This record gives sequence, C-alpha cells and structure tokens, in this order.
Amino acid sequence: MEHPWFCPHCGRSLEMRRTVDNATGRIGWRVECPATGHFRTPVYATKIAAAEKLKRLFGSPEE
Repeated sequence: MEHPWFCPHCGRSLEMRRTVDNATGRIGWRVECPATGHFRTPVYATKIAAAEKLKRLFGSPEE
C-alpha cells in the first residue's frame, strides 16, 4: 500500500493480502488487521481498488 493505514479498533498497521478463490482460481486483494476479527474489507480485483476503498472509508492520510 502506498500509505500506512491503521486499524480503527486497535491501531495496528493494516496489511494488504492476496487471496485466491479455490473454486474459480480468481486472484483478489483484501485489506485486513493482523488481529483476528478487527477490520477486514471485501475482496477486490486489484490493489488499487482496495486502496481506493480505504481512502473512501478513512479519508486521505494527508488530510
């Protein structure tokens, strides 16, 4: 990810993870907190789409 994003629950740095759908073989990207159950986005087709979702949810880090 271009900017550091942090979990709204615990403050840990969010991680972007690559996921593969076993049934279809499609690759996607998900942003989630390392702590189980804190914060997780749906799976997006590209890294850029996942990062844009974070910008919409939390605003730009520069603001």
